[in-house]
Amino acid sequence: MNQYYETLPGIVLTLSCQEYYLITSKERMRISEAGAFYWSCIQNGMSVEEMHKAVMEEFEISDSEEAEKDLQFFVKLLLVKNLIRESRKKVDE
Repeated sequence: MNQYYETLPGIVLTLSCQEYYLITSKERMRISEAGAFYWSCIQNGMSVEEMHKAVMEEFEISDSEEAEKDLQFFVKLLLVKNLIRESRKKVDE
């Protein structure tokens, strides 16, 4: 089964001084360029599988397993920080 996530309301992705941040009412979390890419993918309703393929292409990554580990780590971090939640379907369905 392919997993989908959705971002929680009130969280903003911003770029400041060449650094990406997720801003909530309680904190500011610096993330990587890949993290910002994943965040945008989640907001656009992409599944984990689709995000994996997209990041491999976007950043020209050849190590599929390493890209998968990075994606899973980032998703788990966002879940623990309560910035995303699991979704049963694509955002636009």
